[in-house]
Amino acid sequence: VLCSFNWGYRSLFENWAASCHIHGIDCRRFTLIFPTDAKADSWARTLGFQTYYDARTFGALPEHANKVFGDQDFRRIIFSKIAMVQDMLEIGGDYIRQDADLVWFKDPRAELIRRVDDGRLDLLFMYDGPNAFHQPLHHNSGFVYLRGNAFSKFTWDQVFSNYGHVLVEGGEQRMINTIVACLRERGLR
Repeated sequence: VLCSFNWGYRSLFENWAASCHIHGIDCRRFTLIFPTDAKADSWARTLGFQTYYDARTFGALPEHANKVFGDQDFRRIIFSKIAMVQDMLEIGGDYIRQDADLVWFKDPRAELIRRVDDGRLDLLFMYDGPNAFHQPLHHNSGFVYLRGNAFSKFTWDQVFSNYGHVLVEGGEQRMINTIVACLRERGLR
C-alpha cells in the first residue's frame, strides 16, 4: 500500500491507521508512506510506519492542508502522489495507491488480488459513483490497485507524463479516467 500525506492531513492518515487497528489489520507491515514534509515524515515514523521522504526531489511542499480543493497547494502535492506510483512501478511489484482519507473495515488485499487475477486485469479502481465529470469509466483515483506489468507501467507513465493537465484542471482524476479510457481501446484491462 502506497500513501502520501502532509502534516495538515495527518488526522486523516491517523484515522485510516486507527480503522486498521480496530479491525485487526497490521497495516504497518505492508504500507510505505511518502510524506511530503518533514513533520509528516516524523509523525508517520512515530506511529511505526516505514516512510520515504526526500525534501529535495519535489522541493518545498506545503505542510498545511489546502484551503480549497484543486488550489495551487493541492496541485503541487498531486505531483508527489503520481510520482510515488511511477517510482514504485519502476522498482517492480503490485501496489495499492490510496489517499489518506479512507477507512478500512477489513483488509482488501486478498479480494483485490482475486479480482485482478480472475479478470486478468491490469488496474482496478474504486468506483466514483455516477459522476458525470469522470465519464465514461467513473474511476476514483484515490484508491487503485496496480498490477506491476508492462501495460500498467505504460499507463502510469502516461499519467506521469501528462501531469500538466493537473495544473490546468486542478486534479488528476479526470486525466486518469481519460488516459485509461483511451488505453482500454488498445487492450488495457
